[in-house]
Amino acid sequence: MLHATDLGEGTDFAALQQALGPALGGLRGRELLDIGCGAGELAWQLASAGARVRGFEPHPQMFAAATAGNGDHLRPGELRTGGLRGRGEPNFSLAGAEELPVANGCADAALFCHSLHHVPQALMRPALAEARRCLRAGGWLCVIEPLLSGSFQWVVEPFHDETEVRQLAQAALARAIAEIGTGAGAETGADAGAATGYKTATKAGEHRRYHYVTITGFADFDAFADYMLNSTFNSYSREQVEAAEIRRRFAACRHAGGYRLLQPAQLDLLRC
Repeated sequence: MLHATDLGEGTDFAALQQALGPALGGLRGRELLDIGCGAGELAWQLASAGARVRGFEPHPQMFAAATAGNGDHLRPGELRTGGLRGRGEPNFSLAGAEELPVANGCADAALFCHSLHHVPQALMRPALAEARRCLRAGGWLCVIEPLLSGSFQWVVEPFHDETEVRQLAQAALARAIAEIGTGAGAETGADAGAATGYKTATKAGEHRRYHYVTITGFADFDAFADYMLNSTFNSYSREQVEAAEIRRRFAACRHAGGYRLLQPAQLDLLRC
């Protein structure tokens, strides 16, 4: 059974710095694909670490937020279509995970950060295969998925139960792990890995797993409700979010003058 390395408490970005960074021999200068990038927060963070990042988002409203310029040090409208600008800014495309508008073998790593379970079931396996197509030989497929535990999961479960879709995502990931281990499925460039400069000696099929916990803080219930209702890809109502049972569960998460919701996550790295 694969042993998971515990990274403790931290953000998704911090987990990637600790896990993907060493696998790549550092993030600076690496070509990364952020698949299902949402409003682009992670893409901006990875770019700030020196990576060259291309984000893909199928929902127009979230895509618009990503391209608006969410880095605090950037001005809105500084992005342009095609390629990356010299200051390390990410580039975004309106595209679904199953059909990415990039060439074969163009990336050092392809990331699904809390996004695989949002892909329709019929497209999960094609999306993972598409990510592998985009990787150079020896590149890394990185999948981060929330686990079915933690106080965040417990609070939102009555109106936003993702048990089924998260299980489907884990099943699709397990199939991809098996395919990579046997050399089946998507192809990657034959010799591209030799030019990437990885410092870690690894082989195709290597699988690394990490666990960590993200903590989201809220001043009060209204802040939590606004946070949930601003998630544009979800369809629950304000009435559902503000129900008495949700308020009761949220109140149980009081901590040091505010409220903390914990979400355990799993990060899988697969060498392709």
